[in-house]
Amino acid sequence: MENDKFIRRLKMAIDKSGLSQTDICERTGITKGALSSYLNGRYAPKNDNTYKLAKTLHVNPSWLIGANVPMYWDDSKDISEEDQTILNAYHAADPSTQKAIRIMLHLEK
Repeated sequence: MENDKFIRRLKMAIDKSGLSQTDICERTGITKGALSSYLNGRYAPKNDNTYKLAKTLHVNPSWLIGANVPMYWDDSKDISEEDQTILNAYHAADPSTQKAIRIMLHLEK
């Protein structure tokens, strides 16, 4: 699976947050095994876990999956309908379509 940008961004967001992986798991309800799998690129999180990670780490979920948008978002607001639509479409797509989306967004060659 080609998640390199997601993995780099997740690690960056975790580093900047100052939270431990245990803290993140407790706040999101994501298991330690699942978080480890995301960080090691074994698999990508489903839409709801991407949102939970983004909210906990105070980053834009679209940024987290690789979109060219600001890293930080105003977490006093809920996720925008447009961001939710982007996340839903991306996560529903097969891996080759996800790659095409990343290429189209100039996130990958």
